[in-house]
Amino acid sequence: MLMVTTDNLPEGCVIQTMYPLVWAYQSVQISEKSILQSVVGAFGKKEPGVQGAFDALASLVPPEANAIVGVKVTTSSQAFGNGTFLYVTVTGTPVTYERREPT
Repeated sequence: MLMVTTDNLPEGCVIQTMYPLVWAYQSVQISEKSILQSVVGAFGKKEPGVQGAFDALASLVPPEANAIVGVKVTTSSQAFGNGTFLYVTVTGTPVTYERREPT
């Protein structure tokens, strides 16, 4: 799926349909984990990291959409007793586009 930070698609691409804005977020632990967290994490699932926010965004678009325009990324961090976390929020507008050859 094409994701662009601009509101316009590359030259030669024409938007056919726009859909409502979608957003997704992902928390990522960015401080050192405790020994217990490291041991449990070694046998648990792999953390998706920042890429998880983009994967989640792509999973929320209508099946007809083939691109997301106006992608914006915001971040925030927070320290807790169990570590410091980075929160990543990704927003964008799904569209259906087609390529047109210049005439």
